[in-house]
Amino acid sequence: MRKLIFLFAVVLSACGGGGGADTPTVPPVPVSFFSEVTNALQFNMSYENTTVTAPVAIDINHDGKDDFVMHMWNRPPVFGLASSTPCSNQFKFFIKQTDGTFIDQTSSYIAGSTDLGGCARKVRVADINGDGKPDLVYAINQEDGRYSTNYRDWDAQMAALVSVGSKYVIQKFGAPSWYHSIGIITDIAGNNLVTGAGYTHQLASAVYQFIAGGSGLQANMSVPPISATSFEFLSDGALGLESNLLIQSSNQANEYTSAEGYIKRNGQWNRIGSQTLAPLAGYVDGYGYDNSAQPNSPVFQVNGKYLTFAGMSETCKIKLTPTSAPIVLFNISGGIIQNYPTTTAVRQNDLPVYSTFVGVTIQNGQLIQVPINITTRPTNYTGFSCIDVNNDGYEDIVVSPINADGVPYVYLNDHNNGFTYFDKSNFPVITNLNPAEEMTSLLHDFDGDNIPDLLLFPTEKIGAGPGTFKYFKGNKHMK
Repeated sequence: MRKLIFLFAVVLSACGGGGGADTPTVPPVPVSFFSEVTNALQFNMSYENTTVTAPVAIDINHDGKDDFVMHMWNRPPVFGLASSTPCSNQFKFFIKQTDGTFIDQTSSYIAGSTDLGGCARKVRVADINGDGKPDLVYAINQEDGRYSTNYRDWDAQMAALVSVGSKYVIQKFGAPSWYHSIGIITDIAGNNLVTGAGYTHQLASAVYQFIAGGSGLQANMSVPPISATSFEFLSDGALGLESNLLIQSSNQANEYTSAEGYIKRNGQWNRIGSQTLAPLAGYVDGYGYDNSAQPNSPVFQVNGKYLTFAGMSETCKIKLTPTSAPIVLFNISGGIIQNYPTTTAVRQNDLPVYSTFVGVTIQNGQLIQVPINITTRPTNYTGFSCIDVNNDGYEDIVVSPINADGVPYVYLNDHNNGFTYFDKSNFPVITNLNPAEEMTSLLHDFDGDNIPDLLLFPTEKIGAGPGTFKYFKGNKHMK
């Protein structure tokens, strides 16, 4: 680790007649926010065309320091290659060492297979079997860039990494679907249950409970039809610990940028309406990321921009103040259409990405939009989190982009229902990266000192071999 050098000024008094002047004070060398731990994580990517999704930091070995969990899968060598077989995949546990490095110790902490059954789309962390240890639940599908005329080839089951003693086991559960959403709902006893949804399985939503030993079973608990895009369960305390509020994005094509809400009263879930967050502006003939024709693709208007291939696939729960009720933060994201409505046909891969945040809550039985002031900027992202990164008691927003260097976008809570951009210049300058890789990041307190650290890693890599992993220890709080 690079040593931090502090210069201290010593005040000297001159001897002799008339007294002397103090020696000028030498200002200390500024302490940077981060310092690199060299060779902190070294790993050969498993596949010739590797994609990494749903990265997460949890304490696997229960030593008080968080570790790194990475799920990776193999993309076809040619985009759009026909295939009906499940994508090759595996996850890895990188355990944090006392010297600041991470070591692959997957075999020490997993019992059985490392195959989640497909490609991870999303991950949530919760204690789902009540043993006091964190578990991981995944939305899984076969969306690995291949082409198939049978949409059922995209289906998989949801999957959980459940703690059993000192190890983890994989439990696959739920009817096969093209899963994109996963989430946690709490019952009246405070147990965390799991539900999710996909685009190709249209049965009523099911809820799953896990017990000691890692096994899962369908719980006797009803929920509304769950969004395949994104959702969050909340509680207003009316039913004690039990989740009785649901806010989610709409699955309807013309309402991809609308939120809908539900309230549970007297044992029944009741829909309370929807809230349009970006109005429908018209339609355009689109061609998707695989060049498939998508005529009459809806166009939505937000912040003076026209977006298509738009939606709200990511959410988090955030409290604007330490004492306020949580709201659901949606990220509206899509491709910007220049010169709309003159432009009548667009290709998804040609459009610059734009995203912005919108807050939604349920208040007095009504679904309402929460005005927040936030600096926005276009970015291609894997996701975002709502966490207190500077330990001031107020939750902030951290966006994890996919780009050349993977450095996150951080928006600090200004304590006045708004967020201020924490300038990227405060992060390390990342150079000499592999051009065959796209990077992303986790901004997380790995070592337990209440200061966030930064882990950078490839989310896309062409060619097998060593991946670029960089770890920076956090030195001081962001402000």
